[in-house]
Amino acid sequence: MTVSAWFRPGPGQPWIAGTGFRAQTTEQITAVGHLGGRWLAGGLRAGDGPRDQQAMIWTSADGLSWSRADGDFAQDDRESSIDDVCAAPDGTPVAVGSITDAAGTTIGALWIEQAGRWQRADLSAESGPDEGFLTCSTPPVRW
Repeated sequence: MTVSAWFRPGPGQPWIAGTGFRAQTTEQITAVGHLGGRWLAGGLRAGDGPRDQQAMIWTSADGLSWSRADGDFAQDDRESSIDDVCAAPDGTPVAVGSITDAAGTTIGALWIEQAGRWQRADLSAESGPDEGFLTCSTPPVRW
């Protein structure tokens, strides 16, 4: 699968191809949101090994030109992914998903954008399901 973006400025308007995604079959988008006047797309890049996938976020101001965001999406050989993007109660963009901890257990993870860089906070089993799947609405994300 190759990641492609298409944007339509309004109903009945023609679709326009987006730019900025690499022509790699290892990347996929799992969530898209329009927050604070810009677009966010969360997903992952799959690697060669069974535990070699890393979360990724792309951003766009217009829905047409996309770029990869900087952030702490993985640590060492830990697998991670993003399942949803949304805004925190104060309007701060957040992404939720999962990461494999040092013991090999998949736990919930939360990424918060701070000063243009996405910072990760691992969530304990008490904060999210032990399988690591989180959405922005169910269950509520606590931090």
